[in-house]
Amino acid sequence: MGTNDWIDKDYYAVLGVSKDVTDKDLKKAYRKLARQYHPDQNPGDKAAEEKFKEIGEAYSVLSDSEQRQKYDALRAMVSGGPRFQAGGSRHGSASDFEDVFSAMFSGGYGAGGSTYGGAGPDLSDILNTFTRYADSADGAGPGASYAGFGPGFSGRFPGGARPTADPGYGAGASTAGARKFAFRAQDGADLTASTKLTFKQAYNGATIRLKLHGEVISVRIPPGVRDGQKIRLKGKGKPGINGGEPGNLVVTCSVSPHPFLQLNGKDLLFTLPITFAEAVNGALIEVPLPDGSTVKVNVPSGTQSGEEIRIPGYGLHTKKGRGNLRLTVQVAVPQKLSRAAKKAVDDFAAATSSANPRAELDRKVAL
Repeated sequence: MGTNDWIDKDYYAVLGVSKDVTDKDLKKAYRKLARQYHPDQNPGDKAAEEKFKEIGEAYSVLSDSEQRQKYDALRAMVSGGPRFQAGGSRHGSASDFEDVFSAMFSGGYGAGGSTYGGAGPDLSDILNTFTRYADSADGAGPGASYAGFGPGFSGRFPGGARPTADPGYGAGASTAGARKFAFRAQDGADLTASTKLTFKQAYNGATIRLKLHGEVISVRIPPGVRDGQKIRLKGKGKPGINGGEPGNLVVTCSVSPHPFLQLNGKDLLFTLPITFAEAVNGALIEVPLPDGSTVKVNVPSGTQSGEEIRIPGYGLHTKKGRGNLRLTVQVAVPQKLSRAAKKAVDDFAAATSSANPRAELDRKVAL
């Protein structure tokens, strides 16, 4: 696929989209047509096969920002049937378009059938140069310098129009529409980074510092971030092109697990270890929270290991209100006992020997 093909082919029409189509809509249109004309869906249909190739060719150009920029510039220059002359009175066309520009860039430009010394650049080189100078000129009117285009460049457009001018302008026409050749604004690319947080930082929110391409930036992590969650910082990515918006910085958060705490939505899950005596007799326990505050929790007598105690309004702060604190009781079994403590346990076991927690086990298992 050569750049000369671009003059005759309207890739936007091939894909059924407008010239200001977004990348997202462009991809959507391509996928729809590719499915419709895919050879597997149209076995033996040569027309569908050619259409499928044409769709792929169009998308390969328009989905590449650099190729699309060059394509738009070239199509703009030849729209409306402007004439391109390289000496004499020969009219330019798709077949000789590249020859004409090669002559203009060869450095041996002459008039009235003169020869051109040296091999000129191909159309891709010309478009690269055109892109660079069109950007720098930024819509300048007559008198702007375009020395890099080679001698006689301004005369190649109807009426001597400058490269940023509408190719339909005639001699003496106003340059009010000079920006019609300016290239589309392109948003900058997103950048990515990652950070590791403690549970407390993730729960309360934190300001961290990241080093990105030699620059240290501060990043505010909002409260309630989960492990694997991505934080998008608008405008912190790569700069845009031709006035486009800068990209974003996407930070992936890794949250270290906590031995006792977890988040479930807005609710703070807390594993609360208690002693055997506290489980039997009940207790009032002061529980520390990750935001630095404390809450007093009443553990009823006879509380079993695994039971949940819910305290409203002591979970995560959010815009929609605060969640709950949900404590799962865990009766802690001592790992080492003194002789006196072991004797006390033995005495307790003897005193409660009539209590058998497994008395109904056989019947319950058989259900």
